[in-house]
Amino acid sequence: MQIRKLARPLLFVIPAVGALLFGLVSIVDAGQPTKYQVTVSDSSSGFVVETIPPLVADDIYKVGFANNSVESHVLVVVGGLQPGITEDEFADILDAVGAGAPPPEGAFEAGAVFAKPGQDHQKLFDVTTTGQYGFFCPIPGPDGTLHYKQGFIGLFTVVEFP
Repeated sequence: MQIRKLARPLLFVIPAVGALLFGLVSIVDAGQPTKYQVTVSDSSSGFVVETIPPLVADDIYKVGFANNSVESHVLVVVGGLQPGITEDEFADILDAVGAGAPPPEGAFEAGAVFAKPGQDHQKLFDVTTTGQYGFFCPIPGPDGTLHYKQGFIGLFTVVEFP
């Protein structure tokens, strides 16, 4: 009987403490960057980058970059690209900049993260400016071909999130 009398108040205390802890964790998490995971892996035709959707909400992201490839990679994200640009046009811009041309007016780096094979690293990416963005890897493979010419390239649009 004594145990029941002692246990009854605990039925109310334990959920209240749990709610308090959950609330504190929520407060601590408020203002933290949104986490997002990107993975690169090998394919028969080059590289596959997963998952950067075509539309991304404007925010600061803590990007985890997992390299499941046999080669080192760097995920570079640039913004300020012309609306409607194609991947081929983006690759042409990268080629031109690599040959010494200035980057397009208004273009900026939003973030970059490097990972050796089998590693996963995190960095902050600032995609708070709406508009057209691109991602790529500028590292050359063993044969000298740049990774963005082997599939490590893509585009996405940053939109305002209410």
